[in-house]
Amino acid sequence: MWVLRKEIALRVGVALLSSLLFIFAFFNPSPLNAYYLHSALLLFSFAVLFTKVREVVIPKNIFVLLRETFFCLLAIVFLGVLVSILAYFLGVNDVYKVTEKVEGFGVFLVFMAVFFVPISEELFFRAFLTERIGIVPSAVVFGLAHFSYGSVVEILGAFVIGLVFGYFYKRNKSISQNILAHVIFNVCSIAIVKSFY
Repeated sequence: MWVLRKEIALRVGVALLSSLLFIFAFFNPSPLNAYYLHSALLLFSFAVLFTKVREVVIPKNIFVLLRETFFCLLAIVFLGVLVSILAYFLGVNDVYKVTEKVEGFGVFLVFMAVFFVPISEELFFRAFLTERIGIVPSAVVFGLAHFSYGSVVEILGAFVIGLVFGYFYKRNKSISQNILAHVIFNVCSIAIVKSFY
């Protein structure tokens, strides 16, 4: 009984801390607000998924992980090209807004985007949210969560990526391939922007 109370107290404490971080980040815009927001997502996910974190994060088979990561990235690239073509024909190709933001990333934000963000987002949006409300609704929330870039293409792209990650999470009951694919995608995206824009 004492162990159960201790676990409940720990979950409530972490959830409260994550809520405070989220509120602080929301009402205190700064370059570090992304850090606080993702800290909140990470802590909240750990609080709610306390006993499931190891199960959904640690890969059971390295070959399956690499194969699923490859197919996940393939789907993202293919659908990403379709979104870009659609945006071009609809006249909403405002990807320059994203490149302007990414160009301003310092070392700290690049580190966050590559290592911290994939883990916090996959834990929250897939392991927590997709499990509870489904692939499409969680992908919508994931897309809208990228509104700070001020880009329609970014929101549409994030929605499509959310669908792909949601599908692979449901298919494997794991976010390990999502995290790896997310890391690779962010590395490539940032490298392209920093090199060519």
